[in-house]
Amino acid sequence: SPYTLSLHDALPIFNGKQATKIVSRKSRRKNKKNRNFKKSNIIAIVVAVLLIPFLFKNVGQTLGLCIRMREYNNENLIYPNVFIEGTHIGGENKQSALKMLSNNYKIKDKKRDIVIKVDGKEYKINFSNLKIDYDFKQAIDEAFAYGRNESFNIKLSMFKGKTKRNIKLKYKYDNSILNDTIKKIE
Repeated sequence: SPYTLSLHDALPIFNGKQATKIVSRKSRRKNKKNRNFKKSNIIAIVVAVLLIPFLFKNVGQTLGLCIRMREYNNENLIYPNVFIEGTHIGGENKQSALKMLSNNYKIKDKKRDIVIKVDGKEYKINFSNLKIDYDFKQAIDEAFAYGRNESFNIKLSMFKGKTKRNIKLKYKYDNSILNDTIKKIE
């Protein structure tokens, strides 16, 4: 039968230094691999512990914003950060936005005057006397449509407050009152 040597039996064949070197090289390589493996595991765990809250925070915010977007769509609300002539109407439905704007402009018009100065004399015309007809419906329809057909990222930036939209209000007024005032001046 063939004779096999175990490592223990083979050691005396080499002189003591060589045998120790062979065994110690293998064990050093193995220990080094274990240390590297342990270091990489520790680094991975530390990175995961640091990144997990950040990822969940962003995922949580995004999910929350997605839920808000769905609510705005289901309840037919105007997207946030939408303004008409500086008045924030985001989060309102069309009817409440119309009521808000018409009330605001009735109050503003009573307080505003057109002042015409000629030869040191002032002629005032109150806005409410001009019979201004604001096109609230067109502005509100534009505000409601804004963002609805945009990409998800643009909608997300709207809900985060990074994107704002200010819509200009169109209007018509009675020229006859202005013309009468100009005739008085002449």
